Amino acid sequence: MIPVGMRKQAQKAPPTFQEMASQRISVLDVAIAALDSREDANKKKLKKRDQHLAEKADLERQLGQLAQGQYGNSNSESACDSLIIGDETSIHSTVSTPGSIPSVKRQNSKLKKNPEDPSPQSEAKGEIQIPQPIWRVNKGERLSRKTAATITTTTTTMKPAFVRDAIVPPSAGSGGVPDPSPAYLERSLLSPQQASEPQHILLVLDLNGTILYRPDRRRPSHFLERQSTASFLDYIFSRFQVMVWSSARLDNVRLMANKLFPGPRRQYLVAEWGRDRMGLNAEDYVKRVQVYKRLEKVWAEPSIQGRHPLQATGATWDQSNTILIDDSLEKARSEPFNLVELPEFKGSSEATDVLQHLTMYLDDILMQKDVSAYMRQNPFKSAS
Repeated sequence: MIPVGMRKQAQKAPPTFQEMASQRISVLDVAIAALDSREDANKKKLKKRDQHLAEKADLERQLGQLAQGQYGNSNSESACDSLIIGDETSIHSTVSTPGSIPSVKRQNSKLKKNPEDPSPQSEAKGEIQIPQPIWRVNKGERLSRKTAATITTTTTTMKPAFVRDAIVPPSAGSGGVPDPSPAYLERSLLSPQQASEPQHILLVLDLNGTILYRPDRRRPSHFLERQSTASFLDYIFSRFQVMVWSSARLDNVRLMANKLFPGPRRQYLVAEWGRDRMGLNAEDYVKRVQVYKRLEKVWAEPSIQGRHPLQATGATWDQSNTILIDDSLEKARSEPFNLVELPEFKGSSEATDVLQHLTMYLDDILMQKDVSAYMRQNPFKSAS
């Protein structure tokens, strides 16, 4: 005999299409949050995160179609059959797939396991708990006492999703929004001239979003490098003067540089600049404001000018021999024709080896007398 409570549960109407889809979306949200919080993120886990996001979007789309009446009766078999979850298992079969979700800890039943029950997914390490699979009981189907006893209720606990503030313009006290000076524009309009030998050029290199990706901004030394980053760094250090300028706080910039430039290479950096060099006032410094990398600040810094190889002869860094490599066109608003804009790197694999393509472009620039004049007519275009 089935216990009275279980008999009543078996006689209840099966969950609706919307209920099962909504429950699956909740589980996917837990999985996505777990992946976002992982310290050991890698390309495989980021790919799994993308799959969860795609599955969630598909479920939401189907729910939207159902709401518009495209599926008819929400309890119909055709409606339920159209909901296929990421592991190609009908949503009737299970609500969650714990084995595929990182940072998940399932509660162990204190009751004896029925050897005829389906084998559980392997347990993963983590802090977040998700519901056990909910087994559907069709009308007329009876459960054994042992099978019924193994059905437990668990709770879901997760940290609230971290939502960043919207980017706002800087205040007037931080310099406002810059524009190119008339003198800068006039010089960039000159015709490009090729030099007879490679020129001395200063590369101002951005970090996050350009050559690396930080899954968790609270752990600056944990990041994924863009494809070919190691060979790209070998290339630029052998041919250019290189400095780092990031909008991150200087302490975080140094932590990233410790890992990105190991050994003696670190001493060859012309400078390491962070958010403190953006000209922000105290209020804007702690807010999420749009920042601008005004290259005139670089050219006005004596310690940087002192690193020009021909400084003894009076040579200086200026718009003719400085290149900013960044993933943001807006940050280069004051000197737009000194920017090499790269597509933002978000940690996932890319069809194009962007940095390898960039080395070929930089080879051409090495032979230019004025990089701003050349780059205005020949901006970098990442191969698609």
